[in-house]
Amino acid sequence: AAGPRYAKTYQIHKTRCIFCGFCEEACPVAAIFMGKDYELAVYSKQDFIWDKQDLLVPAGAAAAAIR
Repeated sequence: AAGPRYAKTYQIHKTRCIFCGFCEEACPVAAIFMGKDYELAVYSKQDFIWDKQDLLVPAGAAAAAIR
């Protein structure tokens, strides 16, 4: 059946990213953007897997950015 599809889990695997920017171009609401953050040092390989909770901006920070 055709229709909208949604992922069961939302994860970004930074170990698989080649920084091509295709995800940024495909995002319909400009929620994904390539920034100047290039420091990717972590202690565990699991820290390279980000889920939705890791990517959310805290409410206070979002309100301060609007002002």
